[in-house]
Amino acid sequence: MSVVRYGDPILQHRCKPVKRVDREIRRLMEEMFEAMEDEEGAGLAAAQVGIPLRLLVCAWEEEKYCLANPRIVHKSEETIQGHEGCLSLPNLRGEIIRPASVKVTGLDENGRPVQVVGEEMLARIFCHEIDHLNGTLFIDRVVADTLYWLVRVPSEAPGEPDEYRREPTSLEAAIERLLARRWPGAEKERRREEALAL
Repeated sequence: MSVVRYGDPILQHRCKPVKRVDREIRRLMEEMFEAMEDEEGAGLAAAQVGIPLRLLVCAWEEEKYCLANPRIVHKSEETIQGHEGCLSLPNLRGEIIRPASVKVTGLDENGRPVQVVGEEMLARIFCHEIDHLNGTLFIDRVVADTLYWLVRVPSEAPGEPDEYRREPTSLEAAIERLLARRWPGAEKERRREEALAL
């Protein structure tokens, strides 16, 4: 299972409800978790792996969440502006205004109705992933003039960690770069895809 990238039409379409949480859906949830962890993400929507179902997985502070048909039933009036990125738009970051807390309902991996309250970062993750299920990307909500590429700068000293720098970009330039697959890391992904095709 691999994460689809910006430009794939599925990322901008509303997903269909899950009719029933069965063995196949549970297997899909497990595979989504694996894909999310492989990509070092905090959340993943089914649309991001090419499946148009209302399904998300996420993890925060050692807690894992699997939700079918998730729905935000309450948002706090208080909001927080913070940085976000997306596994489908690699290395692109920007600031988004989100509710400080949300209450989310849905079905868990056993098909039971659940209600989860997300505060701060967890609220942000839920909002981000539920946006995906509605065909909305974080760049559709980004605060003006806050977009940037996160560019890795290899360390020159042996044993020292690499550093990262911000490369500001406009929305138009970012979209052009994403569509041309010239985002940082594109060459590595191309090589990986070519190797998998052998």
